Order: sequence, then structure tokens, then C-alpha cells
Amino acid sequence: MTEQEINKTIATNLRTIRENTFRHKNSYKKIRRKKITQKEIGKVLNVTFQQIQKYEFGKNEISSAKLKILADFFQVPIQDMYSPIEDYNKELPDEVII
Repeated sequence: MTEQEINKTIATNLRTIRENTFRHKNSYKKIRRKKITQKEIGKVLNVTFQQIQKYEFGKNEISSAKLKILADFFQVPIQDMYSPIEDYNKELPDEVII
């Protein structure tokens, strides 16, 4: 795999994981699933949601330190970020604070 292919895989995986990770949200006396937003991920990394967009579309490379923080947040082994993810769906436990 070339460096460009690895960066593209990481970007695609980040987008897939974020779009398919949910947490429960109480609203209007109902419990519903809520997708994790780019803004919420930006808070985790201390960057703007625009930077998350750039990471997800491969315009900017994500540092190994930030990748580790994201893997820990999503509770995914970091090595899984380097190979294409075919199918992913996860709900984060309530104790995960954003």
C-alpha cells in the first residue's frame, strides 16, 4: 500500500465510523439514537468541524496522535483504521462524554 492509499483508507474509515456510531439522546420524552457529528468529534480533538471534514475527505492528513485519540473515543483498535472497513455499526455507552 502506498502512503496515499493509506491516507485515503484512514479518511474513508473515519467517515464510516463517525456516520455509523450512535449514542442515545433523551429528547421530547423519547429516547432516540443520535449520530455523532463532525462538531462533536472536533471537540474531542480540539479542532473545528471544518478540520474534521478535511480529515474525512482526505484533504488533510490526520496525525498519529489524533488518530489514537479517535480510536480510543470510538473504542476501535487503532490497527483497524488502516484496513478498509466494509460494515460498521456501533452504539457508544452513555458514559462517553463529548
